[in-house]
This record gives sequence, structure tokens and C-alpha cells, in this order.
Amino acid sequence: MEETMQHQENRQQNEVFGNLKGYLNQVKNQIVDWSNKEEKISQDAEKSFIETVSAATETIKSLKDEEEDFKSVEKINQLRLEKEQEEIRNLSETLNHEKEKESKLLPVVERAKEKKSKTVQSFGEKTETVEKMKKEQEYDTQQLTRGMKLYKMLGLNFEKVSDDWLKLTFTQIDPNDHSREFFFVVFVDQRDKYHIQEISHSVGDIQSLVDDLNESNDFSRFVRQMRKRFKELV
Repeated sequence: MEETMQHQENRQQNEVFGNLKGYLNQVKNQIVDWSNKEEKISQDAEKSFIETVSAATETIKSLKDEEEDFKSVEKINQLRLEKEQEEIRNLSETLNHEKEKESKLLPVVERAKEKKSKTVQSFGEKTETVEKMKKEQEYDTQQLTRGMKLYKMLGLNFEKVSDDWLKLTFTQIDPNDHSREFFFVVFVDQRDKYHIQEISHSVGDIQSLVDDLNESNDFSRFVRQMRKRFKELV
């Protein structure tokens, strides 16, 4: 009886120990599984952390590169801005210089306009004078032509014997010989003074006549006086 009870007690103890051992093994397995899971979680977390740190490092590096690029761009923009400001200053100085030149040129332009106006007016006046002189010259030419015809009728002939010498020959002087020639050669010096270079017949007061000619400059009267003197010699 006692053995049976002892046997039952042992069996119960074995069952308890067996159950406890199984429970412990189960707990152990759970702990191992939990440990493995925790280790995997830790490894995954570490890997994720490393990846995060690596990504953050790359991001920081990229940000630093962008910062350097930004600084480079900012420096370039600053240099460009300084260059543009320098160009603006130069343009402003040039503009001020041109304005100063313009202010100095305005009086010159006004004087030029005034001078042009006076020149145009003077040109108009000179044109009128030229037209007047032209008409007077045409009249003088007509009178001279008429006078030459008259002189020829009276027996007077003009002949240029050199650049400054003029020979005047009279006919129709001697009533007995109308073709008989009486002449004199006259020239004008650099002082516009008349001189008798040669004369065909001696005239007593020839020098007085020449002096009167140089004083009056009336050559036509001198010619008439010479013709009169020649007629007095016949």
C-alpha cells in the first residue's frame, strides 16, 4: 500500500517535473525566439540606423555641395552685379559728359545758325549785286561795242602789242591823207600808273596829259585829247 502510494507520488512528481520541464523548455524556446526576434529587430534597427545615418550623411554632403554651389552662384551674381553697377556708372559719366558737351555746343550751334542766316542773307545780297553788275557789264559792253564802232568810224584802232602795252592808232586826221596814221603806245605799271612808251608824232604837253590821266583815270578823255593834239599837228 505504501509502495503504491509512493509509486503514485513518484509518478505525480515525475508528471509535475515533466510538465515543469516542458513548460520550462517552452519558456526557454519562447525566450530564444524572443531573443532571436529582438536580435533581428536590433540588427534591423542597427541596419536602418546605419542606412539613415548614411542617407543623412549623403544629404548633409549634398546640402554642403548645394551650399557651395549657392555660394559660387552668389559670388558670380555679386560679380555680375558689380560689373553692371560699374557699367551704369560709366554710362552715367558718359551721359553727363555728353550733356556737358551738348551744353557747350549749343552756343556754337546757335552761332553757326546765325552765321548761316547771315551768310544766306549776304549771299542773296551778293547775288543781287552780281546780277546788277552783270546788267551794268552788259550795258557797258553794249556801250563799248557802240563806242568801238564809233571809234572805227572816226579812224581809231586798238592793238595789243604785249601783255601790258596797248597801241592806239588814229586815221582820218589829215584831211589830205585820211589813211595817214598817228599812234601812241601806252602801258600800265604795277601801281596802276599810265605811261606813254612810244608816240608817232611829238606832242608838246604829252606829260601833262599823262599826269592828268593818272589823276582822273579818265582814259576816254585822254584818247580824245590825244586825237585833238594830233589834229593840231596837221
